[in-house]
Amino acid sequence: KGHVEDYWVGADSVVTTTNSITRSFYWLYGGTKYQVSGYLDNGIATNGTAKVEYFTTVTQADSQPFTIKFQGTVLDSYTSRIAELAAEQQGVNPKRLGSGTRTTSTSRVLQTTTVAYTTFAYTLYSDRSAQDPTPTDQAKIEGTALTKLKTNLKSAGITNEVDSVANSAIPSKTTPTWTSSPDIDDVTESQVSVSLRSSVAGQTCCVAVDEDTSISSPTSEQVFLGLSANNIDSPYSCITTDTTTASNTITVSGLDRATDYNLFCTAVDSFPIWPTHMSWTDDKVTGYSFTTDGEAPEEEDDDSASYLSVALAALVL
Repeated sequence: KGHVEDYWVGADSVVTTTNSITRSFYWLYGGTKYQVSGYLDNGIATNGTAKVEYFTTVTQADSQPFTIKFQGTVLDSYTSRIAELAAEQQGVNPKRLGSGTRTTSTSRVLQTTTVAYTTFAYTLYSDRSAQDPTPTDQAKIEGTALTKLKTNLKSAGITNEVDSVANSAIPSKTTPTWTSSPDIDDVTESQVSVSLRSSVAGQTCCVAVDEDTSISSPTSEQVFLGLSANNIDSPYSCITTDTTTASNTITVSGLDRATDYNLFCTAVDSFPIWPTHMSWTDDKVTGYSFTTDGEAPEEEDDDSASYLSVALAALVL
């Protein structure tokens, strides 16, 4: 959620001979929708002029899977260490390498000779704050970098020869749709249950936004992160999509009683780190309105409030 908390606020002095002022922002994330708000005031008039615009940055490059294949058997306990050494030669933070898995195989070289191999597979995740270099280019370990990797592996106790280091095919993306549209099943004082099902394996999420918090529709990514359109944390829940059943159920808890909410739901595929979201545009967003059960808490009357104020004042004195 960290990137949605980034914003810039500033002001510029404008003289009558200035036609325009240009501001450039270099900390934006790829594939992200932003709001730009401008306000103009000459310091004298009682009413200024304001305008709001929206834009979406270019989608970032995909995460890149790659493998490191060894001759012979290498223990599974080396999975993390191999990732660290590979990241060092790729020039990336080791935390960007994920999905470390180990497989073994055999290959017949001659009619009487069988060679065993151990392959470690990783994924170099996209960095949405940097457009270049792409993960596909960063994942490659060739030439001098490959020589250094082999040396460092031996120093780490892995004496097996490296057979190959290669990029793998990038997994395909699938945009989810609803095979069963969201339908509210049950509402209590503190939670709401909704039945729904996405068309693809991945995750399904719903967020309940208090109408006093925001009446605008959040983006699919905001729903996925449990945020309102104003990036305010809101009650939400995510489940692993079960495509073997006709319908899944999500229960969102932590709601206030006797409160009006709008429920928004979305789904994503299983693409690593930055999954594919549902097609999500302002004219296609559907919010489901509901009110939690129970009675609103009674407000203190003026007399009790005055009594409390006097009592507190007396304590302070």
